[in-house]
Amino acid sequence: MQPSAAMSPSGGNPALPFDNYTIATMQRRELVAADYNPRIINEQEKKRLRGVLKKHKMVMPPVWNRRTGRVVGGHQRLEALDVLNGGADFALQVAVIDVDETTEKEINVALNNPQAQGDWDIGKLESLLSDKTIDLTGAGFDAADVYQLFGDAPAAVQDDQLEELAERMRTLRETYRLNRGRDVDGSKSDDFYLVLVFVSPKERMEFLQAMGFEDNRYQNGLLLLEAMQRAGVPMPITAPSDTPANGQGPKTTAAAPPVDSSTAPASQRTAEK
Repeated sequence: MQPSAAMSPSGGNPALPFDNYTIATMQRRELVAADYNPRIINEQEKKRLRGVLKKHKMVMPPVWNRRTGRVVGGHQRLEALDVLNGGADFALQVAVIDVDETTEKEINVALNNPQAQGDWDIGKLESLLSDKTIDLTGAGFDAADVYQLFGDAPAAVQDDQLEELAERMRTLRETYRLNRGRDVDGSKSDDFYLVLVFVSPKERMEFLQAMGFEDNRYQNGLLLLEAMQRAGVPMPITAPSDTPANGQGPKTTAAAPPVDSSTAPASQRTAEK
């Protein structure tokens, strides 16, 4: 039997019978994380989330299941709040549901499932982020993200952010020049890096750990080549045997074939610059 439709607070049309929660104020210590929660987040993403929360505060409550006493949605935000609040207990509003464990797990996955949340309309997103009044960090992006989404000269990157990104690129080019022991060809100065895109943050972390790399977006390609050779992966070229562990002084470079990513979804686009 369908629940009866409640009247809206304004006394107008009846509200649709889809609200399945109540709002309650609880203490942070009462909100126990679900140990099965499959959602993961790296340190850089945690920093971004804390920045968003500092600017906008909480605009959507976490979800908590009364029947099991577990958090269903909002794990990462709660952890970010713990850091921002210095680890002290605090009170906050939560959306309280009352469901069995199986339903709870389905809701947990659905709340975080990108396959049920659509994708970006790139044109509209660029138009929004091109607005000089919008702060990229307040939207959860940084200049490198926008550069990857919109190309070499993204209108959405504001002047100061573009300069920050350009400085990072200059630093990388200088490092490459010193490592190679020769000048970079100006006409090809942006052809020295490859962007790898993984299906999930978990796979990205597994890759970095398997290669023995720190959690950093920028890695030395020759060190990656050496790691793959040590693992016995057949390679069409060989890494220089005299490359020290710090990646200085390489004598050869690994060239990757071009990848046509024009048809890939924005969230999973692999770009070679």
